[in-house]
Amino acid sequence: MTRWLIVTGGGTALGAAGLIATYLAIRADLPPRVASHWGLDGVDATQDPAALVATLIAVNLGCLLLLGALAAVGPIEVRRPLAMTVAALTGVLMIGVGGTLWAQRGLADPYAATDATRWLALGFAAAAPLAGLAYWLLPTHIPTPRDPLSRGAGAPSAGEAEAGLSRGAGAAAGASAGGAAARFELPSEPLVGDGPWIVPVPAGVSGYVIAGLLGVLALGLVTTPARWVATPLFLMVALGVLAMTRAQLVIDAESVRVRSLGRITWLRVPVRVIRGVEVAQARPMADFGGYGLRYTPAGRAFITRPGPALKLRVPTGADTWISLEAKDVPTAVAAIDAARARQR
Repeated sequence: MTRWLIVTGGGTALGAAGLIATYLAIRADLPPRVASHWGLDGVDATQDPAALVATLIAVNLGCLLLLGALAAVGPIEVRRPLAMTVAALTGVLMIGVGGTLWAQRGLADPYAATDATRWLALGFAAAAPLAGLAYWLLPTHIPTPRDPLSRGAGAPSAGEAEAGLSRGAGAAAGASAGGAAARFELPSEPLVGDGPWIVPVPAGVSGYVIAGLLGVLALGLVTTPARWVATPLFLMVALGVLAMTRAQLVIDAESVRVRSLGRITWLRVPVRVIRGVEVAQARPMADFGGYGLRYTPAGRAFITRPGPALKLRVPTGADTWISLEAKDVPTAVAAIDAARARQR
């Protein structure tokens, strides 16, 4: 957590210092009040220049403290995306909004200030490399557990027993009469050799619905003053959601990961840190607050629809859930078990 605070706090401090330096350099050329908010019809709010600078710094610091609290109580792997969010917000606030001060030099009337869309676009453009820098400075790390499982590769784990998994060849055994969870039979032969085992993650319908709504919203914003910022932003998010609908579960001797398009890795868990694998019935809204890539205090998830999901038990509270077709569950569990056996 110390490194997280250094990276995010340092970036926030540098952004605030840059904004203050810019203000001090141009304050003699600024009007007594500057435009601080734009609506569809132009400027609709003004503020003292020093107060605007203080407000932007306070908002950025407040976001840092809030996301820092989430990083402290959440699983260790939530820290990287939260740091990226802080870095991106710093770019948007300090450059996108703070930069409008530069455009108001020499103005007598703040309501004559030009549209802030171009500065916001520049802020969003700066947000991407800043988030990338935070990503690079905070590599994902999950410590190796001190108590690795010592069970034999051929025996079911406690998690497998709880989930109704049993060893041997054959088809799934079906649900019990009392409505208990279905019992799956695991293949006897190891499934991880020299190459990875790959299976599609079920897409569900939620991803397509969300991507479609985002696309419609992006098109609807084309005629508004915010089109240079909002339309590309919503289109990028829509493309990211569509990429999630093409995800694959990849299991090899080194890691279990979820990836899209062969390059985008959403989740990665090193095999050496997996303590066990279970099968759970995932409820996206009730358990994770939504669909897709989710982070909670109990762990993280790539959940695309209600139904069966692999649950990988790993240390430091970073348990991981991954949606999977019921027919692929026994093979996935056997593949992970074989990969873990090779690590021992």
